[in-house]
Amino acid sequence: MKDKLLSIIIIILSILTPIAILPKTINNDSYIPKIAVLIFCGAVLLILTLMNYKKLYFDKLDILLIVFAILIFISTCFSSQIKISIIGTPTRYEGMLSLYTYILIFLCAKKFFKKEYFKNYCKIMYVVVMLICILSICQYYITTIYYPPLFAKYRASGSAGTFGNSNFLGSFVSIFLPILTSMYIINGKKTNLLLSILLFMALLVCLARSSWVASIICLCILIIFLLYKRKKEYFIRFLIVAITFSMAFTIINYTGKENTKQQSTKMVNEIKQITTTGITNKNGSGRIAIWKMVFKLTLRHPILGVGPDNLKYGLFEDEEIKRNELLDFYLSSGVSIDKAHNEYLQLAATLGIPALLVYLAFLGIIIIKNLKLSFKNNAIFVLLLSIASYLIQAFFNISTIGIAPLFWLILGFINNEEIVKEMNEKILDK
Repeated sequence: MKDKLLSIIIIILSILTPIAILPKTINNDSYIPKIAVLIFCGAVLLILTLMNYKKLYFDKLDILLIVFAILIFISTCFSSQIKISIIGTPTRYEGMLSLYTYILIFLCAKKFFKKEYFKNYCKIMYVVVMLICILSICQYYITTIYYPPLFAKYRASGSAGTFGNSNFLGSFVSIFLPILTSMYIINGKKTNLLLSILLFMALLVCLARSSWVASIICLCILIIFLLYKRKKEYFIRFLIVAITFSMAFTIINYTGKENTKQQSTKMVNEIKQITTTGITNKNGSGRIAIWKMVFKLTLRHPILGVGPDNLKYGLFEDEEIKRNELLDFYLSSGVSIDKAHNEYLQLAATLGIPALLVYLAFLGIIIIKNLKLSFKNNAIFVLLLSIASYLIQAFFNISTIGIAPLFWLILGFINNEEIVKEMNEKILDK
């Protein structure tokens, strides 16, 4: 009974956190529903997990997560803004409570998620993915000034879906595009092809170059997988995907606002500029300048960081950074920095370098363990490709409570032998 409730809560959480959003209020905080769902479901998961303590066992991954959780707690205790580090910065809400919920999602998906619910969960997520993609495509063409952030006057930054930010939509697409595309190539189901096309169109209209880079790299990995398998039907389906994606690109490129073409050209020109004149602070939409500031802050707080989600205040409280780089950045861009735009650098700056190393060790064990099986086990390949896609785009992007729970859920699924077996038998079957 407890396992059943745990599975249901995980399903509810992973459905609602991506789509729950409010029209922007006076303080532009549309993420209140997401954090409310996350914290409530996290509390329920904790209670059910403690009630299920007799089934708890700990392996290397679990021990690493316990160490990670302890470092989060200590960092929070020594934060200059303890309340912020517990709850998170307004509109971000990725403090200690959210990080602990991510850990719970992984543990519950790994240990307690019932395989009987997995196929139904996939069907529900198909609907969620479809609705978010259709909304994002509509946002690309509709230019009303009403109903922000679902609909607002078109901005060069691209469509945002139900996430309020185009880069966040890119993160969402980075998780599901590799899954649905590789699933279609493996089982040939038309539903997977349709969702792959919608996801690809969402990828184009969000204009998130970090997700474009991740998709290109995952495409190369997928081609290697096809060459290893050497199955004629896989190559035929890959050709169908290539043709339909090309058609989708043509439609978006010639019926939209020219932003897709402009963003593509901008990315190519920036690569050329870097190779000829070197990297400057303006590269990556100002990310280089942000990374330099955050790296300097990390070196000044290497052990415990400045506290979970406390980057904004950590930078502001450092007089040298505030007086020089931070002020110059704000005057030139008009943007205040509350995230590092690199998840790994963000962890180092806010939680400390030891916490980052523990997190990387956790990911490394998962990747190495499953990499050996990925080309022989289709389910593991599909899930690992999604994980790789998210981790690649995370190098240029930020973590958000609307998408991070999905990533930690997939990390849990790939370590759940029953789920992997169920996926191979009933999801990837022909």
